[in-house]
Order: sequence, then C-alpha cells, then structure tokens
Amino acid sequence: MLGHAVNEVFYLGPAGTFTHDAAQLYFSRAVTSNFEACSTPSAVMHRLSAAASGYGVVPIESSIQGEVIPTVDALCFEFSDIFAVGEVSLPISFTCFGTGGGTTPGVVLSHPHALGQCKRFTALRGLQEQPTSSTTEACRIVAERRDPALCAIASPSAGRRFGLLPLQTTVEDFAGAHTRFLVLSKSLRIGADVNRTMLALVPPSIAAGVIAEFSGSFAEAGVSILEIHTRPLRTGPGHYLFLMTVSGSPAETSTRAVVDKLLARGYGVKLLGAFRGWPAVQPVMHWPNLPGLLDAEGLQQMVGRAMAAAESPLDVLPLDGASLV
Repeated sequence: MLGHAVNEVFYLGPAGTFTHDAAQLYFSRAVTSNFEACSTPSAVMHRLSAAASGYGVVPIESSIQGEVIPTVDALCFEFSDIFAVGEVSLPISFTCFGTGGGTTPGVVLSHPHALGQCKRFTALRGLQEQPTSSTTEACRIVAERRDPALCAIASPSAGRRFGLLPLQTTVEDFAGAHTRFLVLSKSLRIGADVNRTMLALVPPSIAAGVIAEFSGSFAEAGVSILEIHTRPLRTGPGHYLFLMTVSGSPAETSTRAVVDKLLARGYGVKLLGAFRGWPAVQPVMHWPNLPGLLDAEGLQQMVGRAMAAAESPLDVLPLDGASLV
C-alpha cells in the first residue's frame, strides 16, 4: 500500500508465513524494502524500537481463534513507542503439502493454530499431529526429510517455497476465515485518511456497570467499537484492561470527546494507534450454530432444573473462604 522508500520491514516469521504474505502485500508498492523475520511479536517490536527507521507487521486477530495474545500483551504492557499505523486483512486458507511417492501420509506437521483450524481434515484421515514453530518450518521439515509418510499444513506460498506438492487445498474447517495484521511504526501519524483509533482502557474500578459505562459513552457519540479484547491487568484478580479499535480518528471531535470524558472519569487511556481500515466487503452476519443456544423458554427450563438439582445434597461440599487460605 505504501508507495515510498522503506528501509526495513520486521515481521513475525519465518518467510512464507501468512504474516510474511501480509507484509509483502502492504509494502508491495514500496520502492525498496528489506524484510527481516523475527521469532515473536515482541521481537518484532524490539527490532523496530531499536532501528533507525522502518515498520513492523504482526498478527492481531483471527476470525476463528480470536486475538493473538502475544501481540496484544506486547503492545499493552511492553512498549510505549510503538504504534499501529496500518492494517491488513487476509483470507486464510490452508493447503496440505507432501513429497508424493504414492504413500498415504500418516503424520501431519504444522503450527498449533493451523492444526486447530484443520481438525476435521486431520481427523477424517487419521493423521497424527506434530506441532512445529511455524507453518513454514513444517514445510521445511517435510521437504528436508523427503518422507512420503509426512505432510505439512501451510499457506500456499510456504509450500511453493520448498517445492512441495499440494496434496489437497482448502483443508480448513471454516470457509471465509480472515486474519488481521497490524503495521507498526515508531511514529504516530494521523492523516486525513485515518478512520480507525486503537486504544487500551483501564477502568478506575471494577464496579458494576463499568463496561456499559465506557461502551455507552462511545455509542452516545456515534463512535462504533469495531473490536474489543480483554486482558488481565496483572495487578490482582478481577482487574482487566480493555483493548479496542473504534471508528474515527483521534483528531475527530466525536472520538476525542469520548476519550476526554473517560479521562475525566479516571480511566487510564493508552493510544495504541491510528490508521486507515483495510478496504474489505463486510461479511453477512450469520447466526452461529453454537451448542446450547437458548430461547426464553429454554432458559427458564434450564434454570428450573438447576434450582431443583440444588435441593439435592452435593457429593462434594463447597469450600468457604477460610478453607482456601
């Protein structure tokens, strides 16, 4: 997306991962760029913080597995000089790769997140799962060993990088999955095209209604909460930090007014970034097929049965607070 010279791009590697794909896509129009793989999101931010200039690219959220906790924690708890200045959203589809040879694979290698998104495929084929540090590493091992009993689940680019044969495409359990990636910089830029603000909020208390208070403040100002994650604040049980991306720029009156209101009420606020949202068609919302979804009658019946069950003695008595000390 950027069209000027870029000296360094640090990304969560190794080469061939979806993060590498996202980095190459975002900087495809850059005049020059040197891509350097890092082992963790924190390592990406450390390299960026120490560099004279450049950018970082890290995953932030999977539509299947939720937030990428190492990225969230590094942004919130480790750095004060790293900001999100862009984002990329990639469709995620996995391919099963092997070396051929006529033998049916019995062992599948991949990163735990990829294995978690392809459970149906591995179960139907009775494949033994072997986790690796990355999908690219899985392809490297399969290519190096040349054992037809091994296969790897990875991105199409990772398989091609090691000359592996695609045994089956689209092996993921859920079609339409996407992962969002953040583009990071040491300089916060708020241009006219910025329409996203990324914040970390620390409520002044854990009193009832605190979530309704801050979410209601954004709603009243016409500012949409586009994503929200919760992380323990590391100060004691029940203390949480809320990381969110909201619509609008930090320079806009409506967004700024909400932040000012929360600051006045004693909230801790950390500005994590400002960027233009990745252009994408919003998916149609389908009601999820969750086990145990209830209607009003079902809820009433469940509560009634639970209350009746409570009248029977328990096999194990609950401990009081003193017994836990």
